Amino acid sequence: INRDSTCRDCRQTLGVLYVTRGQYQDALEQFEQVVKLDSTYRNGMISLGVMYAMTGRGAQADSMLYRLMSIDSALGYRMVD
Repeated sequence: INRDSTCRDCRQTLGVLYVTRGQYQDALEQFEQVVKLDSTYRNGMISLGVMYAMTGRGAQADSMLYRLMSIDSALGYRMVD
């Protein structure tokens, strides 16, 4: 990330690492960046939606769930799971 701040996969992986360490706010920031870099990246959208829910941002989580469901209901159910 220090060499290429636009590396979507690097930020996604760092976000997952933060989640495993319980650093949810840091993970949320990474997933927000992932979606800013590539708004069509479905794993990033799912991760961001989950982090919204885990950090108490219900309205944003619902919005992301609606967005995923409109693309493909399987993606929405994946976020819920």
